[in-house]
Amino acid sequence: MILMRIKKISKVIKIIPIFLTLILISSLFISSLSAGSNSVLLSGATITNEQTSINLPSGSQVYIYGVVTDGQYYLSTLTNYEINYDYVTDYNSETAAELAMTSSNSNSFTTQCSDYSLGGVGVSGYSTFNVVYGSNGNYGASGASVTFTLKNTATVVVFALASGGQTYVTLSGIPGFQAISSNVNGLEGFLIGMANLPPGQYTAVETSSPSSSNPGNQADLIGVYEIFGLQSSGSSSVPVWAFNGAYADYLMNMSYNGVSMSIPIYYNISNVNTATGTFNVSVSYGGSYGGEFSYLSGNYTANFNSPSPFLAVNQSDLAILKMGKAPSDLPGAQVITGVSVSVPAGTFNTIQINYKGETVYIEMNSGLLVKASGSYNSNLGTIELTKTNIPMGSSIWTIVIIVVIVAVILFVISLIAVFIIMKRKTGQRYQRKLV
Repeated sequence: MILMRIKKISKVIKIIPIFLTLILISSLFISSLSAGSNSVLLSGATITNEQTSINLPSGSQVYIYGVVTDGQYYLSTLTNYEINYDYVTDYNSETAAELAMTSSNSNSFTTQCSDYSLGGVGVSGYSTFNVVYGSNGNYGASGASVTFTLKNTATVVVFALASGGQTYVTLSGIPGFQAISSNVNGLEGFLIGMANLPPGQYTAVETSSPSSSNPGNQADLIGVYEIFGLQSSGSSSVPVWAFNGAYADYLMNMSYNGVSMSIPIYYNISNVNTATGTFNVSVSYGGSYGGEFSYLSGNYTANFNSPSPFLAVNQSDLAILKMGKAPSDLPGAQVITGVSVSVPAGTFNTIQINYKGETVYIEMNSGLLVKASGSYNSNLGTIELTKTNIPMGSSIWTIVIIVVIVAVILFVISLIAVFIIMKRKTGQRYQRKLV
């Protein structure tokens, strides 16, 4: 989850035309969970009952799905499973539960069973993953387990499914395990959860109950998805712009139906809570429109994973962009890293994104929008960063200042050295005169 989008904000600024689509809006996750220092994001964890299709929020790198039935009749393979797939059959040789990994945010199946549950979750911010499965299709099965070893810190996503009318599923063996969706009111046992784990060996144990009247249809399937995040261990999950008093000022210049407009935009951050990953951002706009001056402002609550309306991408998306890749919700976008861009605030090393007629430049250290340009129905517009106190890791002006300061220090040191040398020589001449 860019989770980054070029989106209209004309609802916020009534006087600004539709081509304000060139303003950057980050992550559209409906429900998301930060999974710790690995910067792995889980989106839209959902379990449905008696539905044969599901749609999850778009924008994730990959999606995990599971389906479980009463086990009595035919169950087709999930429609989308191109990345990974596993299943379990019950004692009567019917497919009872399935797990699938895919790049699609939708999935479906067909079945002749009366009772079934379908669920899934979106995953973003990872570099690599590994999957291990455990299953039990024995007569009267009431659990399954799987042992796995982590060589590095990882976020694990666990799917536990129990068919044949077993309605309860519990999980043990995973320290800090947290359920993010469960089928507590469902007809079939289904649990989705996660945990952040250090290196080591673990055994995930699923236990299901109660026994049904058809023990030949009972089966259990557990999948552990080892997700290794993009950020290195020890790096902070708090963005560099997330501090009280942070601000970013922009100037938007545009032409709309022959009328030129110049609109300053001011963003200010307050009430940063690093524990919850939330903050407040105030946005104010002022400028002339057709010779008239207008001023609008608003206050919003946002979070590190979805900073909108603040013009920055979240850390997961920034890590993806730094790799020269486009986030999944910007299909076909061109990403170019290491592009030098000069704006009133300075000259910065940026990531350039070309997408559907818009060009956006994101500063590589902070993820802050530096510049954007685009058009809509022949109406042109640009927005540029004019001033900020947010640490920008690649400002050439900062480098120039450092060089100047160093030069001044060296110059002062040389003057002091010359003064000391001259003083010593003067003292030596005075002593010779005394002799």
